[in-house]
Order: sequence, then C-alpha cells, then structure tokens
Amino acid sequence: MIATLKINTLDASLKRIDAYQEQGKTLCLFVGRTPAEKLPSETGEANPNEIWVSGDISDTGPAINPDRIHLHFDFNEQRLIEKLKRKFDLIVIDLAVAHSLRDDFANRFSEMLRSFESKMILEAFSGLMAFDLSAYQPRFDSSSYMLFCPLSAQLELIKKKEACLENYRRVTPQDKQQADWQEFLKARDESGYSHWPQDALDRDREVAFMHLIAEREGIKMDDSHSVAFAVQELISHLKKTFAQVELKQDQPYPYKNSLHKPVSYLVVSQHHSFNEIVKVYFSLPKGHHLTIRGKGAGLNWNQGIPLQQVDDVTFMYRSSTPVDTPVEFKILLDDERGEKGDILYRVEPGSTAEIVPNL
Repeated sequence: MIATLKINTLDASLKRIDAYQEQGKTLCLFVGRTPAEKLPSETGEANPNEIWVSGDISDTGPAINPDRIHLHFDFNEQRLIEKLKRKFDLIVIDLAVAHSLRDDFANRFSEMLRSFESKMILEAFSGLMAFDLSAYQPRFDSSSYMLFCPLSAQLELIKKKEACLENYRRVTPQDKQQADWQEFLKARDESGYSHWPQDALDRDREVAFMHLIAEREGIKMDDSHSVAFAVQELISHLKKTFAQVELKQDQPYPYKNSLHKPVSYLVVSQHHSFNEIVKVYFSLPKGHHLTIRGKGAGLNWNQGIPLQQVDDVTFMYRSSTPVDTPVEFKILLDDERGEKGDILYRVEPGSTAEIVPNL
C-alpha cells in the first residue's frame, strides 16, 4: 500500500511546529526534500530530540512518512519565509536545489533560524557558472551566488579542443574512429532529444564527441582556481552578516544527500539580525543626532549611545553581543530631548522594535 502525505495547510503546519517548540524539541528543516525523499529522522541520522521538517515546491510522489510536516511552497518567495520566522534550530540546503535558490538565499533564510546559535548548512559553491564577454577576470555575484568567468578563456579552450579533434581524425585509423563513434553513441543518453531536428542533433553530437576526445588528451577546463575564488568570495560575503562561517573542505555533505561525492560546504550561524534591537524611522533635522538610553544590550540610563544611520529616515541600534533578556529603552534627540511623557519601550530577545518617535 502506498502511503499518502496528510495534507496540512501552512497554518496547521505552523501550529504543529509551535507545539514541538513548546515541548523543547529541536526543529530541523531540510530545504529541497519532497515527501517521497527521506529525512535524517527516517535514515537513523537524527538525534532523539530532533523533529525534521521537509520543504520543497513539489509535494508529489508516495510519502515516506504520512505524518511528516511538509512545507509545500517556493522558498524564493520571501513573504512565505517570513511566516517561518525564528522556527528552526538547523536548516540544511539540499545540494540538488541550491542552484535554483535566488536573492542571497542564505541571508534570506536567516529569518527562519530560531536563535543566535542556530546553524545553516549549504554548499560552498553550487557550480553555477556563466561566461561574460566583457569580463577580464572572474566575478562573483553575491545575489545569485553565480560565478562569471571571462569568455576569452573559454574561447581559447575551444580552439585547443578543435585542434585536438583535427589531429585525432588525421592520425587515427578509420576503423578505430568508427568504433570510437559507435561507443560514444551507445553511451550517450538521448532520451530528451526526441523533438530535436536532425541537423541540430548531429551538431550537438559532434560537439560532445569533440569534448570527449579532448578530455582523453587531458584538454579540459581547469576551473579549480575559479571555484576557489567563488568559495572565498561567498565566505567573505556571508561574514558580513554571519559572525560564524566555517568551511568544511572535501568532506561528505552532512546527512544522506542527492550527491555522494565529497564536496566543500559551509556551516553558518550567529546572524547579525539577532543583535538588531531597535529600528527608528525619523526625519532628522540637519545638524542633529539620535541616541538611545536604556537597560540591557549594552545600554544605560545615564549616557546615550548614538544610533547608526542606515538611510535618510532609518536609524538602528545593534548590540555587540547576543541578547537573552528583555531590553528597555528610550530615544532622545541630541541625547537631551525625549518623547513627550518620557515614553519607554520594551523589546523581547530575538525581536527588533520598529518605532516612529514623536520628538
């Protein structure tokens, strides 16, 4: 009998997640796992206190565990991510879906991390590469995590491969060439080419055969330097917002995954959003400044600390250390004039107060 996943609305799933949190369970999310794919809780890899949740845009296939919580939505939709704010102690990104996630997804997903010490695991480089005609050196895009390489290097490689194929045809006996071609066709999977015109299919075969012959002679792109560049660029990017970014090189990816070869992956934690205490929206007159006084998160009532200006009307106070107790504060203009009635605010740990003061 094929098991069927119990269909739960997002609200019902969130209630189950909240209930597990109240029970003191460790909530873990595997992004890119469908109901038909196993989670660590079903492969014997989970700790006894862990509750594993799958999440994917697909919910097809026979369910491994009909009682599992499955989040069926597109993780590129940030409005849905916000519904999962502060829910998970661990987030693992499946290797097979990392290339489809957009818009600086590691920082977007930090919204779902439950605490300052909660961790996220992702591949150090998903393999997304493109060639840029105008580039003279590799360029890493911090939104898509894609590496753009100079097209000139690719063109030079193609010339070498073409020359290799010409030499192969000149020195290799015809019967050997014919045998190599038949072996190539036999090994080639063309199940997805049924709709292709014959001339296009023939050209694609020629190009693939050229790559095969060139690789036999050791002529292939050495992208190790470019990949190392991309990994370091991603680490540098994530260190701007995560206090802990740990690189694991050439190791099996944690938990049974879609790929079994050793990879390099990152374990990140301590996102700066957990230290954002206050966001203030205020049109500040020229020549003035805003300060904050209070109790907790490095504040005191005797001397104000200047707020950091983010843009023309947004100011922020960020604690230098994690906050685990409620914070009380007030906002002052020039550290002298407070709001009418000397208004005090209070914010809970892990939350950010957003206020528009009447100064």
